Amino acid sequence: MKDTMKLGTFFKKLKRKPEGCASRAVTLSDNRPEWLQDAIRKAHASDLPNDWIYEECQAACDAIDEGSLTDEDSIHEHADGRVDVYTKARYDWAAQFCLSTTYADAESEDNDCGGSGSDVAERLGRLQYFACARIAWTILEAYNEHKDEQDEEGVST
Repeated sequence: MKDTMKLGTFFKKLKRKPEGCASRAVTLSDNRPEWLQDAIRKAHASDLPNDWIYEECQAACDAIDEGSLTDEDSIHEHADGRVDVYTKARYDWAAQFCLSTTYADAESEDNDCGGSGSDVAERLGRLQYFACARIAWTILEAYNEHKDEQDEEGVST
C-alpha cells in the first residue's frame, strides 16, 4: 500500500521579516502537484498573490481531505463557514480587497443574486461568502479534474 499525502500538507506558512512581525506568509511546498499551483493561480483571478486567498485555497484542500467538500452543495456550506463573523474582520477584508478582481467578482455575484438594501457589514459578509465559494469551486474543480493523477502519485483522495 502506497503512502498518501493530504492536499492541505502542500501548504506552508513562512514567518515574514523583519523579526517580530506577527504576519505570516502562506505558500506552497516544492513537492506540490503542478495542477494545484495552477488552480491557486486561477483562484487569484488577476490579483497579485495574497495570503488570504492562499489560506482559502488551503481551507478548501483541507475540506477535500476530510471529505466535506465534494460538490456544489458542500461548497455553499464550506463558504458559509469561512465568512468572518466579526464586523471589524469584514471591514479589514474589504479594505484589503476593495480594488481587486476578487472583490469585483464577488460584488457582481451579489448583485446578480439581488443583494442590496442591507447594512454594510451584512453585505461584506455576502461578498466574502461569494469570494470563498469561488475559490473553493476553483480548487474542487481542479482536484476533480486531476483526481486520477493524484491516486497514481500517492496523494490521498
